[in-house]
Amino acid sequence: MLIKIKTIPLDDLRLAKNVEINLARLAANQTTFTHGGKLFACDLLSRSDIDGINGHVGTRGSLPVDWIGGWKAVDNSIVPIQNVADWNAFYDSMIAQGQANFLKSKNLKAQLAAATTAEQIEAIVW
Repeated sequence: MLIKIKTIPLDDLRLAKNVEINLARLAANQTTFTHGGKLFACDLLSRSDIDGINGHVGTRGSLPVDWIGGWKAVDNSIVPIQNVADWNAFYDSMIAQGQANFLKSKNLKAQLAAATTAEQIEAIVW
């Protein structure tokens, strides 16, 4: 008896892989970033706190009056952030990680566009 296996069209595989890449980038953006040799959380809650402080800095040009003096790294140490320049460097590190994640996504999508077989598409991983 011959069993017929249905193959999935390449366009459907590409669409699924594109969604997978987008989700991987989102997950990467919501994990961590490195600053000053330390790892910092960038999950939804942490990012909200970071953006809140950044909004204050951006609209007032200063750290909040009750600023605690730094930011807690993943290892629970507090990394000093004593002025707006320090804050901007910290925030720039987060932005740099986001940009790196975007470029990785862009490169994977270029590989996806060039893929001509299901095996090539499957081999593309974050």
